[in-house]
Amino acid sequence: MAMFEYTTKVEILKVLIEILKELRAIRKAMETEKK
Repeated sequence: MAMFEYTTKVEILKVLIEILKELRAIRKAMETEKK
């Protein structure tokens, strides 16, 4: 059970990192359009 919880936490972290990368890319794109 502990191993399952650990794996789940790692998966959630990976997803959060991917979302952060997407948000940064979108923010950069929006800033480029403003200029």
